[in-house]
Amino acid sequence: MDIAELKSAYEVKLIEEGIIEIDFLEELGGVDGADEKIASMIDNEARAIMKRKPDQKFKVLVDVTFLGRKTKKVSKKSQDIYKSLAKDQQVERVAFASLSYFLRVIITMILKASGKGGFMKGFDNRKEALIWLRS
Repeated sequence: MDIAELKSAYEVKLIEEGIIEIDFLEELGGVDGADEKIASMIDNEARAIMKRKPDQKFKVLVDVTFLGRKTKKVSKKSQDIYKSLAKDQQVERVAFASLSYFLRVIITMILKASGKGGFMKGFDNRKEALIWLRS
């Protein structure tokens, strides 16, 4: 699987001052090692955004709504990459949007293991997650 195919599965962007959005657009988790490569690429892109403003705190919106019906497994290595990003000193809050109860449970476990349990929250949709991040 080439880089372009992997990049089509997600998008990382600064959606407004201090809020980074990680949007999962396509399920590639069933492809050998794709979830780990994607996790690493997401980590690099989010850190590149934060590196531009090293003294600023960021809030992160993780939108996994698309994956709600399909994703069944997140590898340990991918979990470790996401935990590391959530632990970054520049990350102030993390909100995630997912229609899937299963994904909310998995993501909650990952973020709590990162030590950001009190600074993260799951929501049924993107709109609610953004309201919480902006508060």
